Amino acid sequence: PFNIRVVSVSPGVVNTALMEKTIKDSGEKLLDMICMRRPANPEEIAQPIVFLASDAASYITGTNLNITGGKLNVEDASLPWKSPWL
Repeated sequence: PFNIRVVSVSPGVVNTALMEKTIKDSGEKLLDMICMRRPANPEEIAQPIVFLASDAASYITGTNLNITGGKLNVEDASLPWKSPWL
């Protein structure tokens, strides 16, 4: 009734200054967990967010968009989570 949309975004590993050392230190271990075999560029996270905020997404609500490069597809959900860089 209030025409309010609620959408969230869950980004995966993003190539930023904050993550640079973590990405470098984790090497192949981290990339093995991502289907795309690389971290996202910030623009690859921003573009879907711009779409979700636009009128083109006016009928999308109550959902979460995973922008992970397929990271969630290669994890074994039956195993406890472990940090790849520890």
